[in-house]
Formats: sequence, C-alpha cells, structure tokens
Amino acid sequence: MPKAITTLEFVEALWSAFAPDRSGEGIQVGVSHGWLSPQDAKLSGEPLRRNTAAAILHEFLLAERGERDEEDWGAAKNLRDLYDCKVCVAHVAQVVAKGIMTTMGDAFGMRELLTDEEAKASIERSLHPEKRLGMRPSETREETAEDFPRPQKLSAKEAKAFLASNEDAAFFDVRTKGEYDEKHPKGAVSLPLLKLLSNPALAGEDLGRPILLGCDGGYRSEMAAQCLAQNGYKNLYYFGYDSFD
Repeated sequence: MPKAITTLEFVEALWSAFAPDRSGEGIQVGVSHGWLSPQDAKLSGEPLRRNTAAAILHEFLLAERGERDEEDWGAAKNLRDLYDCKVCVAHVAQVVAKGIMTTMGDAFGMRELLTDEEAKASIERSLHPEKRLGMRPSETREETAEDFPRPQKLSAKEAKAFLASNEDAAFFDVRTKGEYDEKHPKGAVSLPLLKLLSNPALAGEDLGRPILLGCDGGYRSEMAAQCLAQNGYKNLYYFGYDSFD
C-alpha cells in the first residue's frame, strides 16, 4: 500500500526543494508567508489530504514564486467533487489547471490522503513548470444538460447591454472586499468568491432571477457562476471587467 505523507513531511520537502540552504524552516516560513494555515501547522504530524496539499501548493506558488493564476481552468471545472470543499475549490482548480496534481478519474479526491510518491511528483511539477502535465478539459467527465444549465460568458460591452436591458438583474462583484473597496463598477454589490462558495444562498432566494457576476479577468466570476449553477440558479452570466466602467 502506498505510504501517506504527513503535512510536516510535505511542507519540509517543498521548502527544502525550493530553498535548500534553509532546510528545516518550512513550517515556520509557510505560516509567516501565508501559504500554510496556522491550523494545518498545528496538525503537521497528521496525514495530508489532497485538498490541503492543493491549497498549500497554490498559495506557495503565489507567495514564493509570484506565479499568476490560470484563467483557463477547464481541466478542473467538471470534476464531480470540485465544490465538495468550498474553501479549497479555487486551489484545486489551479493545481489541476496548471498540471501540478492529477485527478482520480472524474474526481479530484478531495479527502483522499496524499501518497509520498504523489507528493514528490507534485513538488517537482510546482518548481519546474516544464515538467507539468498537459491536462485538457476532455480528460474530465463530459458535462450533460441534466447536470446544470451553462452560465454564459459576456464581454464587457455585452455586460453593459445586459444590465441596461435587465433592470431586475443582480450584479455581484466576486473579488475580495479590499479590491471592491478600492474600485468597482457602478451598481455592483460585493460578494467575495470564498464567501459565495461557502454559502451560495447569499445570491438570493429567487433561483430564476438574472445574475451577473464580475471580476478582473473572468476567472473568479466563472467559478462563482458554476457554483451557483450547481446550486439551482438558472440565469447566470459572468465576465471580466476589462474596459467596463
């Protein structure tokens, strides 16, 4: 049976591979730099689950390597368990889209334990992009009409026209509250992605009301739209702000 790796072993292996001259500081650095949660640090001796590993790797790439998120996350969007973990859905989507972690058939395997072999491979792919997997949306299960209605992607120009012709539509900005407070389109209501994923009902009780979701590039708004669709909402539209005023 494959050996499961602990959080401590994984974090130390990741940090040692990235900064060999500072080996042994992984837990401390991970918490102070924000890519390891204090809660996970306290449980560092426990076997590591795949969803937690995804979160660590994604946050590590953002914090230590400044690697931008992939806007095309098609390789992950149809995984049947993608929304089982509301907090880590964005992390899982990114490590799959980047070809860092593999899927388990038509699922990611959120609660499955990460094996030592998988850990080594995912760390290698994280630090060496040329070794990442060339995953494609076709490698996940095919979405059927019975699953949920497809949200529609709009351009910034189409989004303006949509709001002008749908006065009863809800318009949510799914960026962080800080991003929203700094600047946001007129009429947009703040509803951060993580908050929405944790409680889709925040989008309102009327499942048939037209809903427009926006963010800078369209990645987070698409993820929000997919989540709402899986929770019964029907008329969903999303876009990236681009030139939207």
